[in-house]
Amino acid sequence: MKKNTLVIVLIFSLVIFSGCNFFSGKNSTNAEIKTDKKIENQQDAVKSTAAPIIAQESAESKLAKCMTEKGAKLYTSSTCPHCKVQKDLFKDGLQYLDNTECKAMDGWAQACIDNEINSVPTWIFIDGQRLTGSTPLEALAAKTGCEYIPATSSAS
Repeated sequence: MKKNTLVIVLIFSLVIFSGCNFFSGKNSTNAEIKTDKKIENQQDAVKSTAAPIIAQESAESKLAKCMTEKGAKLYTSSTCPHCKVQKDLFKDGLQYLDNTECKAMDGWAQACIDNEINSVPTWIFIDGQRLTGSTPLEALAAKTGCEYIPATSSAS
């Protein structure tokens, strides 16, 4: 009986210390390993040839950035419907405008008083000229010398 126990212990020891991956589930054959590598290489090739997705900047964003660079300033009020129309024309480019909110809690904001803003929306340009009311983007582009090419929508 002792001899059988000794044989079992020896076999068990060999299995454990021999690096056998039987219990870990890693008993892959060389063919399986090569196939896995081949699949990984194919996936890498597909990834490297896929065209990168590049977000294009909108015409409104480009215009707003250019106008701000050229010193155009917009004065608006959050309660003014014409101001909302003007801001909505810029869509995602609104964040790039130099826009001053004239409505303050206690009346008219000091920046608007200092710049003699009597009605909104008002644009003040680097040359001191002003435009009041909601102004088309094409007119603003012409006034500032900025490019504005609106995206064309295809009719179905």
